[in-house]
Amino acid sequence: MSQPNPTLIYMTYRCFYDEKCNKEYSAAQWLREHLKSKHDFVFPSQMTKGRRRCSEQFVIVPKSCKHAQQHFSCPGCTTCHFADLNDLDSHFRVVHGDLLPDHDQENTPISSSSGQDESVTPSTIDYSNNL
Repeated sequence: MSQPNPTLIYMTYRCFYDEKCNKEYSAAQWLREHLKSKHDFVFPSQMTKGRRRCSEQFVIVPKSCKHAQQHFSCPGCTTCHFADLNDLDSHFRVVHGDLLPDHDQENTPISSSSGQDESVTPSTIDYSNNL
């Protein structure tokens, strides 16, 4: 049985916090700077650096590649990317809620003792396709 061809994707670093804000950047660091300066996010001064890698499911290509699909890259980690901007927002609130502006942290769902967020179920966000 042959493996399906991986999906060609290109990464986009776009503001997901405010529907009115559609700022897009060429790198995660510039999106983090935007989120800090315009929306009061609290990123540490030094982020763990890493590169997103291709996988059996995805091959990361330049934006100019004609057949590539857009994926929104998480500015808080080096592994997650999403085809839908709302899924990135949900991921960020669940996994990186401590980086949200202080006024928004109280609205972030609390994880259960198992570490699984009780308000976001696996059927809501499928992380297996985003690594």
